[in-house]
Amino acid sequence: MKTIKFRAWNDSKKDWEGNFSISRIGSFLRLGISQSTEGIHVMQYTGLNDKKGKEIYEGDILEYGEDYDNLFPEGRYVVGFENGEFTMEKSDDMDLCLSLSLCISDQHNPGYAPDVYIIGNKFENSELLGATI
Repeated sequence: MKTIKFRAWNDSKKDWEGNFSISRIGSFLRLGISQSTEGIHVMQYTGLNDKKGKEIYEGDILEYGEDYDNLFPEGRYVVGFENGEFTMEKSDDMDLCLSLSLCISDQHNPGYAPDVYIIGNKFENSELLGATI
């Protein structure tokens, strides 16, 4: 069973929000927080880990160091969620959006672990992307 985890960034505090909850109401998720939710960015754990075993969340910046069959260019990517799946957007070419699970997991080779490392996140380390997000 997939582990479902979340984290939240607070723009006004410029820090991770430690005091929040997420509850399910029917088919909706409700964010429970003791203040306004304006400027709060909730990110979900992708269910995947980087080469060092660190959990990958939406908003993380990945260094992808393997050009797998010349399909996925090396470089920095931002993890997102689009069209029902987690994605990797190339930081220097935001038109290049790839499936995260396709790029860093291989169902036919369970031991496969490409050179993918979390080097930061888009809130605390936007300078790693060469632009402010």
